[in-house]
Amino acid sequence: MAIAEPTATKMTVEEFLLIADEEGTHRELIDGELREYDVTTRNPRHSVAIACTTFVLRKWLKSQSQKIGVIACGDARCRLNPELETVVGIDVAYFAGEEAIRQFHEEPYFSGPPTLAVEVLSSSDVHEDVIEKSQKYLAVETKMLWIVDPDLQTVMILKPNAEPVLFNKTQRLTALDELPGFDVAVSELFEP
Repeated sequence: MAIAEPTATKMTVEEFLLIADEEGTHRELIDGELREYDVTTRNPRHSVAIACTTFVLRKWLKSQSQKIGVIACGDARCRLNPELETVVGIDVAYFAGEEAIRQFHEEPYFSGPPTLAVEVLSSSDVHEDVIEKSQKYLAVETKMLWIVDPDLQTVMILKPNAEPVLFNKTQRLTALDELPGFDVAVSELFEP
């Protein structure tokens, strides 16, 4: 999650989607406010953490007896709630259900909260911005948010109405209600 000083312009999701992509600029719409950030290159630890997290989640999804959702990465565009003017880019996400599969094939963005959102910290992140985005996810009932820190090699799990839980590289992520049968060593999220 790369955050910098945003510009402030009010608009709707429909207006937001009409803006052409621009090299070197990342855009999100938070409560109807356009936020533009300079895109910076990621350090190797950040890139590897996204790749590894995507890989283990994709492996888990493929192990399910039927197609139950979609794993997306690379600032997956998501309108967190159809009632809100908020569109974010998620580093890695799991969207559950047939509707998510349909959206993947037919829509310009995922609509509705992901079951799992994963934000990978980078050196340019600002604490207040990470907290704000985390609160947005939890407010729309994203079932689980992982804050992945590739430098400390930790995963903090946040869920609505629950205390955060921190896992380090010596532990395993397992027995997660939102991801039945998921089991991985935290260290696997950081190994090149």
